[in-house]
Order: sequence, then structure tokens, then C-alpha cells
Amino acid sequence: MEICKRRNTRDIGQLLLESRSGSLGSRRPEFDADVFRQLLALCVVKHDLPFQFAEYDGVKDMFAYLNSDVKLFSRKTTKNDVFKLYTREKEKLTETLQSFSGRIAFTSDCWILLNIDGYISLTAHYIDKNWSLQKRILKFSSMPPPHSGAALAEKILMLFKDCGVDRKVMCLTSDNATSNDTCVDMLKCQLKLLCSGSYFHVRCYAHILNLIVKEGLRDVDKAMGKVRECVKYCKGSQVRNKGFLIHVRFVILFTVKGCIKMSQLDGIQLI
Repeated sequence: MEICKRRNTRDIGQLLLESRSGSLGSRRPEFDADVFRQLLALCVVKHDLPFQFAEYDGVKDMFAYLNSDVKLFSRKTTKNDVFKLYTREKEKLTETLQSFSGRIAFTSDCWILLNIDGYISLTAHYIDKNWSLQKRILKFSSMPPPHSGAALAEKILMLFKDCGVDRKVMCLTSDNATSNDTCVDMLKCQLKLLCSGSYFHVRCYAHILNLIVKEGLRDVDKAMGKVRECVKYCKGSQVRNKGFLIHVRFVILFTVKGCIKMSQLDGIQLI
């Protein structure tokens, strides 16, 4: 101990054995500001966070604690990074679809929100080279009125050409609105389809089931309305809610003729 020199081992905990080279490497890699901004933009998109997420004081303190080299930026910078991410992913998807040799099935839907803003979506469904079903949202854009068949056909055709897939269309799934029938007829004349477009229009079965259920519920609308009003009345105050639960317990108890003990009914709650 007197002869050997003392070695400084204060930073040995910051070193890790590299699995590939077998040498010691730093536990904390060099900070890359560009990678950090890309990860933050991806986090905002993935978790539906506001653009001003990076401006929160708590987030700033957390970033500064993790690495003092973090350069904080504003929500405008985050918005620009998100748009760059969108542009980059859009180019990748466009290249993938253009290099795809098969046909692509599409689904489209158009609706109006409460603020009277119209939107249209276009989704692509295809089988990749690994025989796996893929689904990608190609477009989600505004759709001003009128939502006529001619306007829908013009909009969808523009979306097809914008993505470079107008020659690879297999079929289009839409709801059963009359305007969609006109839209499909117009698209058949402008696209090169298989079997002269005999299998081009696929009607959405979910929309059909929804129409069937709505038609069936019309016969029980009055009864359902009374049930809703009863529930609103019972849940309008704690006294009525408690009294209703007590009556329900006694009704169940006498209905099953004492087969269920009162202690087993304590977990029953009003839904």
C-alpha cells in the first residue's frame, strides 16, 4: 500500500462494459439536441399533448435536472418539429405505397362537427411483403360544403393523385349515403379498376347495423325515455339515491325468496 500509487475511482460508476467491443464506455451518452427535439415531437403526437408542453415549468425543471445541456424552446418550435415529423413520415409512406406492386383497398368517411366544420378521411389497407395486413391513414383534411357526390368524387380523386395511388385502387368502402353512390359512379369513370369496377364499391356493414339498431330503437324510445327520467330523478339527490338502493335490495331479497343474504347485496351499486 505504501509503494503502489492510489488510483482515483470516483467516476468508475459512470462507466459500463460495452457488449460489442468489450471496452468501458460512458453510462451517459453525448447529448444530441436534434434527437431530443425529435423525441419530444413524437411524444406530443403519440400522447396528444399540447404544443406548449415544452413550456411547462415542471417539464423544464425535469429536463434541466436530467441534462444541463438541454436547450429549452417554445411551443412554436415544437409545432414546427411536429410538422417536420409529419412531412417526413408522409414521404416514407408515399414511397412505400408507390413501390407497392399490388392493389390497395381504401375506406373513406365524411362528417360534420358541432362547429359546422366538415372533414374527410382516407385510409389505406394493404398486404405487405411479409403477408401482414397494414392500415395507414393517408389523409385527414377539411371538406367544406357542399358534401355532394360530385364534390366528394373530386376530393377523393385529388387525394388519390396526391399520394400517387390512383392506379392502384382496388375498392372503396363508404357508408350508405346517397351522395356516396353518386361519388362511386363518378370515380369509376376516372379510375382504372379491376373487372370494370364491379367490386369497387363496398358498403360499410357497421353503418348498416347502426341503421338497423336505430330503426329498432324507435319502437322502445318512449320506454327508454321513462327509464332515463327515473334514473335522473333517483340520482338527482343523495337521499333519493339511497332510498332507491334500499328498495332495490329488498325487492331482490324477496324475489329470490331468501336465497341471497343481505350481506351479499352490499356490493350492489346503481349504474
